[in-house]
Amino acid sequence: MAKTVLVTGANTGIGYALCKLLATEHGCSVLLGSRTKSKGEKAVADIKKLAPNASVELVEIDVSSDESVAAAAAAVKAKGVTLYGLVNNAGVGLNTNGDIIETNFKGPIRVSEAFLELIEDKGRIVNVSSGGASSWVRQQDEATKKFYSDPDISKEALVADVAKQAAGAEGGWPGTYGLSKAGLTAYTLYQAKAYPHLTCV
Repeated sequence: MAKTVLVTGANTGIGYALCKLLATEHGCSVLLGSRTKSKGEKAVADIKKLAPNASVELVEIDVSSDESVAAAAAAVKAKGVTLYGLVNNAGVGLNTNGDIIETNFKGPIRVSEAFLELIEDKGRIVNVSSGGASSWVRQQDEATKKFYSDPDISKEALVADVAKQAAGAEGGWPGTYGLSKAGLTAYTLYQAKAYPHLTCV
């Protein structure tokens, strides 16, 4: 039976490339997450042009919206689908008008928690971080470095600290972007301990 994988932010870039690879070379059933329906439909069509028999389907999901994520999870659940993997890829870059923390940090938390019950035992959650995470952490004091690399970190403490750090974050590199990715990496440490039945990386 084909493994089903949901990839967020998958209508372009890394997410699209991953969906194409999973669907055309690994025989996976792919749920291609896209905030914009038209862009997601084009991405699905492009993959099917390459491999007409590929199993790839659009899931409309805006990771920065509680309502959108809940609706996406409900739609997938209604199909009776069990996920082998969830890839939290959706994100915004350094030069963006969007809320970086809401998308890059809170988005994966929102999506992971909404889809957790749909991920099979021994499945996996993959969070796409970046070098901005380590760049940000390296610039912090020792206590902050220790906090963001603590395998026993609590989600509540992490969310609170990211909010505090964001309030005083400076522009430029790594700035708020680096903080968002450092927070995501730390959240992955939390997930690895909280969900021992899954592989969280």
